[in-house]
Amino acid sequence: MISLIPLTFINKSAKSETIANEVERQEYNYLNDKVDSNETILGSEYLLGPGDILLIEVFGLPELSGNFVVSPDGILYLKQIKQVKSNRLTIPELRNKLIARYSEFLIEPEINIALIKSRPVRVYVKGEVKNPGFYNLSQGADNFTISAELISQIPNPMEESSLLYPTLFDAIKRSGGITPYSQLNEVIVIRNNSYINGGGRIKTNLNFLSLFKTGDQSQNIRMMDGDTIIVKKSELSLKDQLLEVNRSNMNPKTVSVVISGEVKSPGAITLPKGSGLNQAIAATGGKNLLSGRIEFVRFLRDGEFERKVFSYNPKSNLDSETNPILVDGDIINVYDSLLGKSTAFLNKIVTPVAPTFYLLELLDLR
Repeated sequence: MISLIPLTFINKSAKSETIANEVERQEYNYLNDKVDSNETILGSEYLLGPGDILLIEVFGLPELSGNFVVSPDGILYLKQIKQVKSNRLTIPELRNKLIARYSEFLIEPEINIALIKSRPVRVYVKGEVKNPGFYNLSQGADNFTISAELISQIPNPMEESSLLYPTLFDAIKRSGGITPYSQLNEVIVIRNNSYINGGGRIKTNLNFLSLFKTGDQSQNIRMMDGDTIIVKKSELSLKDQLLEVNRSNMNPKTVSVVISGEVKSPGAITLPKGSGLNQAIAATGGKNLLSGRIEFVRFLRDGEFERKVFSYNPKSNLDSETNPILVDGDIINVYDSLLGKSTAFLNKIVTPVAPTFYLLELLDLR
């Protein structure tokens, strides 16, 4: 049985002093928060932060045990030892720190820690995704809790393997999915590093495309709170890559575009993801008999837009110059042909309206 000893009767042991000093040294080193570009493997240790709920059991002392929440400033408020800085510590690091603190008045304390509810995973997704920004990712164990009676049944209470965490796939999907220019074979993830591994921030390059091509789950890493994800942009549309992703449930199942001009049923239409311009025109019932060239407009995220005018080719390959894969917001305008406008003009001049108006309209023929 471990007994509670008054602080005035026992000095901190050399061992506990060494542990405490080491933890403090690691916290100091963490202030150097530069990204280490030499790292290739991200740490998978869970780093504690505000909102995490921990079950801390001091063996033999239920009065010191219980559920404790990491405060918004990253501090645990515990019995007897009061404030303990916990932000960005792993659970083993926190355990060592608590042993050092409790050793000031306990003889060889035994402490078990279990993460019974984790905070939301908040990540920043930037680069070539549909909607860059900050996102809170849901976890499969949002309502998972553990009682003190169950802690003894956990194989290793210092690990969080029983919790289900979101992955890189979830993060990119949450940001709206990829674009035709997303370069998935080189996705960068930047992560806070644990003190025990040197602190600071580290990054890795992932061939995320291999998840879709070969099912390589090693590239679909678990997301941690504070991660930054960067999807690079390719100069060329990556048709094969987009088709691979479209077979999955990452991108939305449909795209919405607007078709105007000389088609059977102009207006906004919704198409299956991966559809091309020719499929969109066919979905409206096809072009009118006397229709002409195609105007294609795509709005870009930087406020600019792309505009192309080309001849319609119903046999053009998907993702070719004249049959691009569509994304949300694309505009397709089917011009009237010269013959069509001329026919309309001839129809109009037989009606009792000012001829000058029709002449001006004819001069505007494309």
